[in-house]
Amino acid sequence: MQDGYKPEPELPPSYSPPASPARAGAPGPELSSSSLPPHPEPTPSDNVTSTPVSHEEKPAAVAIPSLQRYQRTVGSIYGYFSNSSSRQARLKEMHVILDTDDVQPAVRSGREPIVDTDTCSAEWSPFKGAGPCKLQQKFQELVKIMATQHAGFLPETTKLLAAISVIPMRTVPCGRGFSIQNRIKTKGRARIKAENLDVLMRICIEGPPIEQFDFYRALETFRVEKHRRIFQGPCKERCPCRQR
Repeated sequence: MQDGYKPEPELPPSYSPPASPARAGAPGPELSSSSLPPHPEPTPSDNVTSTPVSHEEKPAAVAIPSLQRYQRTVGSIYGYFSNSSSRQARLKEMHVILDTDDVQPAVRSGREPIVDTDTCSAEWSPFKGAGPCKLQQKFQELVKIMATQHAGFLPETTKLLAAISVIPMRTVPCGRGFSIQNRIKTKGRARIKAENLDVLMRICIEGPPIEQFDFYRALETFRVEKHRRIFQGPCKERCPCRQR
């Protein structure tokens, strides 16, 4: 026996060598369920939430509550008209009245057009040949001349110029008017009428400065306009307009 040689250990008689790995395409060893380790059951500490999956989709009316309410409303309206022949006749009359597919837009809004477009187009050539159009003057003066001298000759053009003269070219006057309206019509004056509001707004916009306003004259006009209790009795002698 040579030095350093160790004999291989003897194997027991019941030992069999392990199977070689399966090649590609070769069937592997079959595994039974008894040879697999058991799958652990989930516990509450795993924080696993399972969402049930439904393969049947719900109808849109059930999924959307607003659509369901809309269907109920339509059904009730349909039932209201379908149960009575007189209601169906009135519904047809309403459909004829409200059917505006063949009506011109100017008539749909319930208002007639300001000018006749055909007549206004025919008046364009005489308007260019008129004397006021050839003069170098302001637009407001042109409108006054057309309204006083050529209204019978060019009626539609005169109305068109009058409408153009009041159209604001900028939004600044509109914003100033709304601010004055909000300053006059406050919560305490919510019941003020449109006529009085218009007068007060015109005074604020076109009136004289507050330093030049004659308050005694306005008070006297207010006093003599009609019988007022505030100017009767002891207040009659203390009225500022009577002390002047």
